[in-house]
Amino acid sequence: PPLPQADEKSFPVVASDAACQAARSLHAKAIVVFTESGLTARLISQDRPEVPILALTPWEESRRRMALYWGIVPLVSRRRETLVEMFHEM
Repeated sequence: PPLPQADEKSFPVVASDAACQAARSLHAKAIVVFTESGLTARLISQDRPEVPILALTPWEESRRRMALYWGIVPLVSRRRETLVEMFHEM
């Protein structure tokens, strides 16, 4: 399936902008994003942050697609249902 598009006021756009700003402000070593389709990872990639973007997805197809995006290290990980599970993954 094609990658979804995001309008300028959608949650993925706002969240990706915030992640890039936070990484710059905090001098983060990396940005970690959990994504199913790869959309949020792509949006972060477009900002060209100075740190690697670790993108975790449960789908091999999304991992392959994200391998083509700038600055992304795509990884397949089992699907997480809660924020607590996501934090334990890191």
